[in-house]
Amino acid sequence: MKRILVCALALGGLACGSTTKTSDGDGPAAGGATATATGGGSGTSTDTSAVSGSGGSTGNGTNTSGTTSTGGDAASGAATSTATGGTAGASTAGTTGTGTGAATGTATGGTTSTGTGGRASTGTGGRASTGTGGSTSTSTGGGTGTSTGGSTSTGTGGGTSGGGATTVATGPTAKDPTTAAEGLPQYYISNNGDDANSGTSPEEAWATFTNIPRSKAAVFFEKGSHWTVTVGGTVRSGLSVSAGSVYATYGTGDSPLIELVSSDGKSTAMGAVQLGGNNLVDGLKVKGYAVIGFPIGSDGNVVQNCEVDGSIEGEQYGKMQLGFSISGQHNLVVGNYVHDLSGLSGDTGNVNTSGGSEAFVMNAGNNEVAYNTAINCWVPNETLNGAEGGCLEIIGNRAGELIENAFFHHNYCERSVGLFEACAGNFSGDGQKIQLNHAIVRHSMVSYNVSVDAMWLYLLQPVNTDFDGLIFEHNTLIHGPDNTIIPQGGAAAFGIAYDTDPVWTTGANPTYVSCTTDADCGEQEHCLERQGAGSICQYQWKIQPGNITVRNNLFVVLEGADAAMMVPPPGPDDFVNNLFVPRAPMGVQAGTGAIVVSDAGLVDTFHLAPTSPAVDTGSPDAMQPWVDWEGNPVPCGNAPDIGAVEYCP
Repeated sequence: MKRILVCALALGGLACGSTTKTSDGDGPAAGGATATATGGGSGTSTDTSAVSGSGGSTGNGTNTSGTTSTGGDAASGAATSTATGGTAGASTAGTTGTGTGAATGTATGGTTSTGTGGRASTGTGGRASTGTGGSTSTSTGGGTGTSTGGSTSTGTGGGTSGGGATTVATGPTAKDPTTAAEGLPQYYISNNGDDANSGTSPEEAWATFTNIPRSKAAVFFEKGSHWTVTVGGTVRSGLSVSAGSVYATYGTGDSPLIELVSSDGKSTAMGAVQLGGNNLVDGLKVKGYAVIGFPIGSDGNVVQNCEVDGSIEGEQYGKMQLGFSISGQHNLVVGNYVHDLSGLSGDTGNVNTSGGSEAFVMNAGNNEVAYNTAINCWVPNETLNGAEGGCLEIIGNRAGELIENAFFHHNYCERSVGLFEACAGNFSGDGQKIQLNHAIVRHSMVSYNVSVDAMWLYLLQPVNTDFDGLIFEHNTLIHGPDNTIIPQGGAAAFGIAYDTDPVWTTGANPTYVSCTTDADCGEQEHCLERQGAGSICQYQWKIQPGNITVRNNLFVVLEGADAAMMVPPPGPDDFVNNLFVPRAPMGVQAGTGAIVVSDAGLVDTFHLAPTSPAVDTGSPDAMQPWVDWEGNPVPCGNAPDIGAVEYCP
């Protein structure tokens, strides 16, 4: 999705094009295997990318999937359930994946994984309770026991009624599965069970998924169990969750694993776990031959404490392109762990047929992604300037589509192609239409996230998307020497705004449209120079003052890392109280919006010392009252600190 070319201060991004995945196709592509879906869900998966050239365009991958809701209460209003606050829940971020030759697991806290090949993963932080290199906090959600906004959940999974558009999650566990299961028929599944049993108690557990009812129920999977689902023929997904159901765990040990294997080495499910609506899914782990870990095409769901492992043993690259794809509304995705995604939708040399791996993608508004961890989400992609992938993304699927109240907060991102991206694409095949009728991202935010060696805070595409009230506040971004290990040409950038996209002719072999003046071009097109192409017709639209706010963010470039670049927002009130270390990036002038110091005063990768210049120097302005990334009150001192983590004595 990201095509970045740096030419002086011109940082080129992407323009969403499209290609639709069809079932049972091989689709080989350079840099890794292309996943092919055998079906599953009602949605299609689309991925796009970029073209080379100064200020070039890129593509962007999105997908929709999941089964349609067959019942349950309709969700309306604000984002989902009330959070339990201080309930920390089991952290999956410290789990080390395994694999021989695959993109192996990652451990937060600095533990190195032991894969024998592929992309070995090491973590410097995340939400692990122990670690040699990162934070040692045990409750990443914090000690608040009440919701900071929105209305409480009335449905089993997390559908809400009424309420305003503010965030809900205050910790990595939003709902108690035992409480949510009350009043539902309850069943148990274990590797030690027997399908001839009643399934109604741990002692009478079933062994497989065969007997799971298609009606609303609470189903508990025993920890330490491992189920294999062979994809192909009529088998289209790993697990389908009926509307209104609760799927959770019982017992002790590792998270129950649902592994999808392919019947022929090619067949790949669209989704590993598909939700019917108003579901609570807690504590499951998925991996294997699926394009998406959790496609959420329905409304009112809570998915918490789950893990998506994109690696496949014996393979250098996996099949999963997306950890979570959210195309329904009023969903809460909280406390989950996505790692080692390396599915490649295409590396064809064509901007409209290339894409990579993203951890959490919203294709609709009124959703919340919070307290999650994403590590090692990328795949090599020459079309997209070396690599493609990322942690958090908004993608509008249609021209003129409105996405609002999209909230990303308190997440951890490491070793991926960007913390956040927002763009739109016309996925019906008319690549021009989206440029003439932009999608809109409104009243949304990216706040209190920590990003380590994961490139930029934002990559925005005003050329195809209008932004209104998009806020980036209190994020911490650390660029160390490992920031450029992923071979992405724009890795050193802290912020990118792609505002120009070439016009293409229609037909089997599209080309640029040459011009002499604007009169030679069409509606909303300009005759502009493009490196290597001369004067061609191009769409152009820039971020306007007041469109976005970048406030109280901490940007650190450690010794040995490449010097940073950034395209800041244009308005005098748009860029407020951001701290840059040890110098202002190329494209940014020191001033009230950009405070520049030589030393961030860090005690480890991203925690502040009491003498840090970030302590008590933040602006009091905020989208809403917050706790910090670790759940500490804001402010801990006389004023908010800059960045995602407060110093609290």
